[in-house]
Amino acid sequence: MDAAGGAIVGIIDFGDLVHSWQLNELAVCAAYVLIYLSYDKWRQPSGAEAPAAPAQAPAAAAAAASAPMEPLLALRSVCRAYHTERPLSDAEWSALPTLISCRLAMSLTIGSFSAAQDPENEYLRLTLAPGCAPSR
Repeated sequence: MDAAGGAIVGIIDFGDLVHSWQLNELAVCAAYVLIYLSYDKWRQPSGAEAPAAPAQAPAAAAAAASAPMEPLLALRSVCRAYHTERPLSDAEWSALPTLISCRLAMSLTIGSFSAAQDPENEYLRLTLAPGCAPSR
C-alpha cells in the first residue's frame, strides 16, 4: 500500500518461492521458441527480400543473419546455454522432450479455446497460425 494506505503500489507473488522442478522453466522457454519460429512474420527474410548487409560484415555472417533459424538449431542453442549455467542430469535430458511437447499442446489448446470464446479478439486472430482459426 502507499503511505496513505489508499492504493496498492505492488504485489508480492509467492508462487515462485516453491521448491519445484527447474526443468519446467527450460521446457516452457523451448516451447515458446518453437512457437515464435513458427510464425512467418517473425522470421527474418531470406534471398532477394533480405536487407543489404553492412559492407564490413563478412559474406557468410550476412547470409547467416538473414536466414531463418531452424527450430532444432534454436532448441539446441537454448538448451546448451541453459545447461552451461545449470547442468542437466541424464534424467532431465530424458524428460525434456516430453515436457516441451506438453507445453506446446497446452499452448495450442488454451489459445484455440480463448480464440473460440472471443473470435473478435484482434490479438488472438493475428497470432493464430493459418488454418487454426476457430470457425464462427
